Amino acid sequence: MKTPSLFCLCLASVFAAQAQEIDSKLLQSPRIYTAKKTTGTITIDGKADEAQWGRADWTVGYTDIMYGEEKPAAYATRSKMLWDDTNVYLYVEFEEPHIWATLKEHDSSVFQDNALEVFFDPDDDTHNYIEFQINAFTTVWDLIMDLPHRNGGRSLSDWDIKGLQKAVYIDGTLNNPADEDRGWGIELAFPIKSILGGRRGVIKPGDYWRMNLSRVQRETEVQDGQYRRKTGSNGRPLSPDYW
Repeated sequence: MKTPSLFCLCLASVFAAQAQEIDSKLLQSPRIYTAKKTTGTITIDGKADEAQWGRADWTVGYTDIMYGEEKPAAYATRSKMLWDDTNVYLYVEFEEPHIWATLKEHDSSVFQDNALEVFFDPDDDTHNYIEFQINAFTTVWDLIMDLPHRNGGRSLSDWDIKGLQKAVYIDGTLNNPADEDRGWGIELAFPIKSILGGRRGVIKPGDYWRMNLSRVQRETEVQDGQYRRKTGSNGRPLSPDYW
């Protein structure tokens, strides 16, 4: 049996939000995930039930952005990846008893909902990297950052991931507070040529990319039969958890 080709991804947990508390984290080596090459067809339907996905390893569970294992995440989150000559495939599994979303317009501020965030930095220089967000409606915000947010980076939201394939599978019911859901799956195919842009448009076995995977989780309450983001005493939505 032929040994599968490997594509290695450097995975940092998430981008941190409070620069004054992350200096030591910036010096830590990120986790390494090995993505296997696949030759089979993957149907992007949010389920990741093809045999090829069964060969892919799960990442470790997502942890709190600031405190790691010291502050366990309320709900489990994990992911797995594959690649072929055309796409990088990502599947993420969210445990979630209350699945909701509000935003449907492309390039809206998707992180205002519960969302997945993905950051691509194929040349590992922390500059001109891709930020991608998706919610349970499959609404996407994709952009390029010239610098990290903590360094005053500016975003280019007019840029889009050409040829992106996306799907969400809801294990429960979306926007229905009357029941309890089990979770949702997010399946994505990112075209390599679009992600690499003007760089070399192919992947070779053994290549390394830096990536961050982040779950945005907001507290909600039910008002008039609908989910609403919880607000603080100032009337503004509470800050989300980042795992």
